Amino acid sequence: AVGTPVAWGSVAVQGGSDGWVKLQLDRCLGETHGFIPLQPLAAATALSGYQGRLAALGYSTAIPGARTLHGDLSCSIRSLEGTGNWRNDCAIPRGFSGGPLLANVGGTWRIVGLIRGQNVVIGDMPVGAAASSSTRNPAYYELPTYSDAWSNVAVPMSTIMRGN
Repeated sequence: AVGTPVAWGSVAVQGGSDGWVKLQLDRCLGETHGFIPLQPLAAATALSGYQGRLAALGYSTAIPGARTLHGDLSCSIRSLEGTGNWRNDCAIPRGFSGGPLLANVGGTWRIVGLIRGQNVVIGDMPVGAAASSSTRNPAYYELPTYSDAWSNVAVPMSTIMRGN
């Protein structure tokens, strides 16, 4: 399929902004491959109603040449950034950025956010943190416990849908 940009802009993130683009495809791929519906969730609902019930999926670039879908099927939104983005405890390796954050809403898996990535690690690491083998980002660490200071971040679907 070929995509044509029909809308674009940026979304506020901690420390700046990230760009986005909405593409219109020249043919419907959902009819052939299926699709997952979009579902905006209020921040209060995401924080309290889906603890341990979210899923982050993606194709990790941590394993060169791997074409296997990876995921964390029991993660949670833990807090909000000042920008309204969701800090979460999902296990998100390199390569997940732009992938879906899913919730089972009424028996149907729906995309409730898009994985943005990790907050930048500044200063001392918590006790027990182990540096990964990443050569692209020396601040990429496996953390033993959740902390807002070293959390992963997702952009809520409600923010993305406002950009229509």
